[in-house]
Amino acid sequence: MLMLKLNDDLIRAIGLILDFDSLLNYSIINKNIYNIFDESMYKKYADNKYGIDFWKKAHYRPIYSSLPLKNTKYELIRIENFQNFLDSLNIERWTQKDFYNYWDITDTNCSLTNKKLEYILNIY
Repeated sequence: MLMLKLNDDLIRAIGLILDFDSLLNYSIINKNIYNIFDESMYKKYADNKYGIDFWKKAHYRPIYSSLPLKNTKYELIRIENFQNFLDSLNIERWTQKDFYNYWDITDTNCSLTNKKLEYILNIY
């Protein structure tokens, strides 16, 4: 069987135009593709899907309420799981504005701040 070898950039370009479920399925076709889809690939995908401002705002949320995950892929999976849950309830998927409103409510109603948390944990 004749096998075509696509270069890494083309594999990434294909991944960037897929919906998230298809991207995850595509990423596990083989070990090579799985490795090509590194943190920088998922970061670019996330920026394309939600926008750079969305991720900047998410980054500056208090740690105690955002509970950040270890990489962008996991953050995207968490968001997609939430969006799928909304789909199952026949509720429209959240937009960036919906996330911002939720973050404003949850982040301002907590008394612990990042500075206080850093002080408590002796993080400098």
